Amino acid sequence: METARTPPQQQQQQQQMEKETPAGNASDAETYESTHVHAVYEAIAPHFSSTRHSPWPRVAAYLEAQRPGAVGLDVGCGNGKYLDVNPALHMLGSDRSSELVRLARSRRGGAGSNATSNTLKTVSPLPAQKSDAPENAGDDCGCINGGNEVAVADGLALPYRHDAFDFVICIAVVHHLSTRGRRVEAISELLSRLRPSHTTAELASSTSDGDDTAATNPTPPTAGGQRSSTKATGLVFVWALEQASSRRGWSEGSEQDTLVPWVMRAKGRPNETFQRYYHLYKKGELEEDIVAAGGVVEESGYERDNWWAVFSRPQS
Repeated sequence: METARTPPQQQQQQQQMEKETPAGNASDAETYESTHVHAVYEAIAPHFSSTRHSPWPRVAAYLEAQRPGAVGLDVGCGNGKYLDVNPALHMLGSDRSSELVRLARSRRGGAGSNATSNTLKTVSPLPAQKSDAPENAGDDCGCINGGNEVAVADGLALPYRHDAFDFVICIAVVHHLSTRGRRVEAISELLSRLRPSHTTAELASSTSDGDDTAATNPTPPTAGGQRSSTKATGLVFVWALEQASSRRGWSEGSEQDTLVPWVMRAKGRPNETFQRYYHLYKKGELEEDIVAAGGVVEESGYERDNWWAVFSRPQS
């Protein structure tokens, strides 16, 4: 995510706030994130959304590669810019910010959805259920009607059925969680919603029994364009520590836990600066977190000052 440069007069304030960063202090993490993540995005949502128009190329390619009719999640969907990249997909979006969800619903409404209410309902986690009908995953969640649904939800307590989705994306979200345990937990939540992977023997057995779903609906190419087996996968992006060539100038020796200013400018009013918490991922750290969450790293790389990875569940 790109942000405005910190004015000199604000540097002292930021340095003081950075001392509050609760890296490793899990007991205070939720309160800290409420102040330095959730409240900030509620306040800056319209201005933030106005700067977020174009899908990132790798994310768009990943979505375009999914098979027609696939059902997926966008966790931390923001203003919903990825929900309609591939109209052949059925996508459910969620975000912790009710204001961003409102904007996402408005976006979908403008695209011809059946949204008729501006009332938002925060989603409570549903009991863990296993179902072969992922299209029902958004029932009773206060979402809009139509092909793509959007809900207010906590990424650490997703209100969607386990083992039900063909793919998940989580773009520029996990780095806002202030302890490693919470970041790994967030990835674990994503993994648990993917349908299980199957071995070749299991696929052959299901096909011989008359189930040709796997044969007619193979898993699409991954973000790098290579076709894998019949794996459901996820794609996650996190902000990188290694940004020496960017205007921010972060490098391997920089602090990984930091507050980054968002300056909101409005004509006729003083500028307002909001400090957002980030954990800046170093090279290899995202892959380590995926493995710690019980996932398998399919591929990974660096793009747009972010580390990214495609992951899957282990074969059953």
